[in-house]
Amino acid sequence: MYGECRIIEDKQKMKNMIEKTVNFYESSMPIPWKAELDDKFTDGLMNGIVGFEIKINKIEGKWKLNQNYSLQRQQNVIEGLKTSPQYGAEEVVIEECL
Repeated sequence: MYGECRIIEDKQKMKNMIEKTVNFYESSMPIPWKAELDDKFTDGLMNGIVGFEIKINKIEGKWKLNQNYSLQRQQNVIEGLKTSPQYGAEEVVIEECL
C-alpha cells in the first residue's frame, strides 16, 4: 500500500480501534474473545503499541496461494478454508475455484 501515514497518539482512540478489530475478527469464533483493555496490565501494554492510520492512495497486490504444492496439499487447504470460521476464508476458496 502507498499513502499518507499518521501515528495515533490518543490512547483512548487506540483502545477503541483494538476493541473494534478484536470484536470483528473474533465474532465468527465459537467462543469469541473479548478485548477488555481497561485494567492496569493492558494499560501498561498500550505503552508498547504504536497505532497508525494510512490514507491509501494506491494498492498493489499479488494473488498467490502456493499453487506449486501437490494437488493433495492444495485440497487439504481448500477443505480447511471451507470449514474455517475465519472471516473471508470461504470467499478465498470460491474465488480460487472460479
